[in-house]
Amino acid sequence: MSQSADYLRATVPADAASVEHRTLQDRYQSVLELLYTGYAKGLPLGAPEINSAPMDMLGASGIEAALEAVAASGVLPRFDPIADPRFVALQPPPS
Repeated sequence: MSQSADYLRATVPADAASVEHRTLQDRYQSVLELLYTGYAKGLPLGAPEINSAPMDMLGASGIEAALEAVAASGVLPRFDPIADPRFVALQPPPS
């Protein structure tokens, strides 16, 4: 029989200064930069950047591993807002 700790994730927020959290944020911003650069160039010139972004999300050197490292430290992974004006949150449409 499984214990709740086997399937429930932590709800404590990550320490913004922790190495795991900073690594996650750096990798997230790197993927955003790749996508922005690629789409700014347009197709076909931006295809290399656009195509490499998904690979930077997966695997041991990607966002996936950084998320797992944060979760393994017993805290809730999260993405911080990006200070760069190119990546500000959009206003939702009026309802």
